[in-house]
Amino acid sequence: MANLLPPHIQELSAGLGWQPSNQAVEPDIDLSVFLLGDEGKLPETDFFVFYNNLQSPDAAVSHLGDAPVASGNHNDLEQLKIKLTLLDKRISSLLLVVTVHEAEKYAHHFATCPNAYVRICNAGDGAELLRYDLSTDFANESAITVARLQRTEAGWTFEPLGEVKEGGLAAFVALYN
Repeated sequence: MANLLPPHIQELSAGLGWQPSNQAVEPDIDLSVFLLGDEGKLPETDFFVFYNNLQSPDAAVSHLGDAPVASGNHNDLEQLKIKLTLLDKRISSLLLVVTVHEAEKYAHHFATCPNAYVRICNAGDGAELLRYDLSTDFANESAITVARLQRTEAGWTFEPLGEVKEGGLAAFVALYN
């Protein structure tokens, strides 16, 4: 269920973390966001922010860089920053997604990524709006839609989703492009 964000929440941060595994090939989890127009599609391909496109054209969404492997300190290895007031007027919703890179090739899923989590916070005070413990909540999955932000006349709404998606990042790109 979507909840209207209080007016004081103008910036959000999303963080993704996990710890090293005992897999032959270390799992790589990625955090991405799709900035969508009224038709539910990207107005331009650059409105897909991920490890190969670190900023939206309006500078409202920034990805702070890819973390291809976990480290001993798994706190927010990948991060996104979202400034709601800067979003292009063509953008009516944002979808935050988490995917396991090359999941099928290496038989990886969230359970193979120890202590994996994703969280979304109010950037102003750090209060968590959402947290999923991926290793347990979505153990056998490799791609989920985490949450949706939706522009309304009253302001921005926030809706936790936790929806599983087959086909990884490529399936998301095909759906929203």
